[in-house]
Order: sequence, then C-alpha cells, then structure tokens
Amino acid sequence: MRFPSFGKLSKRLLTLGLLVALDGTAHGQVVRKDANALQVLLKSAAALGIHAARVSTVTASGAYTQFGGGTSMTSSLRVLGALPDRVRWETDGPKGLAVTVVSGRTGFSRFGARSIPLSVGQTVSRGLEYLPVLALAQWVSGPDFQIDQTELVAIAGKQYHRISIHQVTHGQEVSAVGKALEQVTGIDLFVDVSTNLPAWLRANQCSGDWRVNVPVDLVFSGYRVTRSLLLPMTITRYIDAQKTGEVRFQSFTVNPAYPNSISRSRER
Repeated sequence: MRFPSFGKLSKRLLTLGLLVALDGTAHGQVVRKDANALQVLLKSAAALGIHAARVSTVTASGAYTQFGGGTSMTSSLRVLGALPDRVRWETDGPKGLAVTVVSGRTGFSRFGARSIPLSVGQTVSRGLEYLPVLALAQWVSGPDFQIDQTELVAIAGKQYHRISIHQVTHGQEVSAVGKALEQVTGIDLFVDVSTNLPAWLRANQCSGDWRVNVPVDLVFSGYRVTRSLLLPMTITRYIDAQKTGEVRFQSFTVNPAYPNSISRSRER
C-alpha cells in the first residue's frame, strides 16, 4: 500500500479540523509531539480512512463477554464515543441496565439507582481507546497529549511501531504526584508495520493505590470497512496477561443524527 507524503497527510488531516503540530502549547507549557512518532500516527490515520471521512461521533452495538473464574457471561452492548473525549457504555446484564460514562479522566458507573465514581486509573483503557478512529484524532490534535518514543519491536515474526502517548498533567510535571499521574495515564500503542493499523495498546490500571499499576492490553482484530472507515470489530482485553473481556461489535454508525438514541434512559 502506498501512502501520501507526511506533508500531504498533515494537510488532509488539517482539512478535517485536526491540528497537527510537532510541538504544541497548553496552559503555557510545551507538549512534545515527536516527528517520527507523529508520522506513524498519520499513516495509521490514513489506513483507517480518516482522510476520507470527517468523524466526530461513533455509535456501535454488539456484545460484551466477561471472563473470570473459569466462566463467562455475555451481555448486549451499546457504545457512544464523541470527540474530544467522551464515551458512554451500556450493557444489558442479568441484573438489568449498567451504564459507564468516561469523560476525560473522570467517570462513573451506574447500576440502577447506585452510582460509583471511577478513579483516574480506572478510566484509562475504558474511553476512546476502544474506538481507534476517535483516539487517533484525539492524540494527534489534542494539546494535552505528548507523543514520543517510536521504535520497532518484533513479536512472533511480525514488526510493530511502538509509540508512547501520555497526557500531560499541567503544573505537576516535576512533582511525585505528577509523575504518578503520568505513569497511570500513559499508553503504548503498537502499529502493524505491514498494514499501518493499530494492532493493540497497553495501558496501566490501578485500583486503590495508584502507585501500583497492572498492565492492561487491548487487542484489535477483525477490521471491517464502514462508511469508508476501517474499524475493528473485535477488541479483546487482557489484564496482567489474563483474558478478562471481549467486545464484539456488530454495527457502527458514524456521525449519527441522534447520538443519544443509544440510551434507553436519559443521563442525569
């Protein structure tokens, strides 16, 4: 597959409203976007079809299977993802409707009348990371996201670009708290060299003590074209190398006219 030059890719993404810069400024601080890493992301964006479609919102439906203790449970699933950084999950389990909303690095889960706030560590890998077409736009253009450390890694005979992405915690970069937040919110994205498609990403999950992080992997597979976009239909989740969940999308809608229609109940 032949890709346009870096300059042409940048121009195309700029026409979609994506701000592409090697160095950005947010809250008076410089956020670095490494040129080589950014080029890999731009090629990946082109492979996904972002240059051919303006995308701001995606809804999807399918099934979510949770694994644990030698058993599994499958529930119907609906997802709404919207730029700049918001995802709503709905599952219909045996105990009724469960809703999880992640907005930036805040969020909550609701079961009936009970609402539970999510910690910063619990929101990582539960947001736009499940929707690569939106996540790439966020990482490339977001003034708070630093992109660096591109390198080639070989796994099982295949080569991948490894790119590190993290959200800058303004005003706390040099403090212990700032470094801990940076580690918690950091993501390593692995892009298949042969296809330029996101293959998987690794994040950290913590519950309770945010100084103790457990690796979380999201593996993307079964890419399929939907309205000129190439979207992964299956996303498998591993926590500390153990398979804990799998999302199987059956349908996607890009830029729906009424995105809130996925919800059976209005969010309060």
